[in-house]
Formats: sequence, structure tokens, C-alpha cells
Amino acid sequence: MRMVLLVLGLMAWPVLATAQQFPAQFTVAGVAADDVLNIRALPLAGSDKLGEIAPDQMNVEVVRLSDDGRWGLVGRREFSGWVAMRFLVRQEVDAGRIPRPLRCLGTEPFWSLGLLQGGEEFTTPDDSTPLSLISEAVAAGGFLAFLADPAGGVWTLTIAAQQCSDGMTDRRFGWRGVVFQQGEGGNSLRNGCCTLDGAG
Repeated sequence: MRMVLLVLGLMAWPVLATAQQFPAQFTVAGVAADDVLNIRALPLAGSDKLGEIAPDQMNVEVVRLSDDGRWGLVGRREFSGWVAMRFLVRQEVDAGRIPRPLRCLGTEPFWSLGLLQGGEEFTTPDDSTPLSLISEAVAAGGFLAFLADPAGGVWTLTIAAQQCSDGMTDRRFGWRGVVFQQGEGGNSLRNGCCTLDGAG
């Protein structure tokens, strides 16, 4: 009996290890230049089409896999849906650096903090503040970044691999973020959801 449990445990290990590697970024591959990768309502080929992804799209974030591992849950601005994993190739990442682009979003009031290819920024519907990265750290299941604004304020961004909902759309995120801002006018704390998806 003990040997059976050991064998079953070893058989399940690759599945568990793979599951722990999500969310992750992928590039679309194997889709014709004049075609698209369909986003489906359910992880089934005949399911309703919710949207599409360009045949050369990079930074497609897969939040999690279907039970059979053949489909990946992706997010778009207002919804989440499923794409066939056979058309996605995992992107290489620097293990010591937070993947870019990464954007955290919050509501009531609306805000966004982005760690982007061209720099870092904090935006609201009324304003935009450039930020400078002081340092960053990566751990299993999360990221930490320290940033500074032009007025000398210090921002701390903590991100954990955790299912998250913005409470306003049907989109499911794979990261939960907390932004702590220290400034002369006082401190503030913002909670939100984060994405590695280049489409936002």
C-alpha cells in the first residue's frame, strides 16, 4: 500500500509543479498570420467565442490551467476566457526580476500602478505620476518593489500569486497587489488586482 501511494504521489508531482508555475506569460505560436487565437467561454473547442488574440501576441498571461491542462484561463479588460494551450509558448523570464509589463489596478477610486518596459507610473483618472524603481525582489509566489515619486515619497508594492476580482467585471486575475504610499501629505494604502498581460 505504501508503494502504491508513493507511485501515485510521484505521478501527481509534475501536475502539481506545473500548477504552481501560474500565472505566467506566454507568446502565441502556431496560429496563421491571417488568423486569430479564439478566447472561449468554457475550456471546450465548441464553446462560445468571447474574444480573440492576435497571432503574434506576446505577454499573454495564463492565470491557471483547466483540469486536463489543455486550456489556459486568460483575462481581458472586462472578462476572462479560455484559450488552447497548444498555441502558446511560455516566455523566458529573469528569475531575479519582476516580469514586465506588470500593472496593478484598483477601484473606488480608480487607480493603476504599472511596472512597464519604458518605466514605472501611477495613474488615476485625473493625474499621472512617474515613479522611479529603487529596488525589487522576487520570491516563490510573489514580488516586492520599492519606488519613489518626484516629491520624495516612497511607494511599496507587494504582489502575491492569489486569485483576485476587481468587483466590477467578470475578469479573474491571478495576482493580488497592495500599494503603500508614504508622503508628506500622509500615508495611503490601496488594494487591487494585478496582471502580467500586455493587453492590460
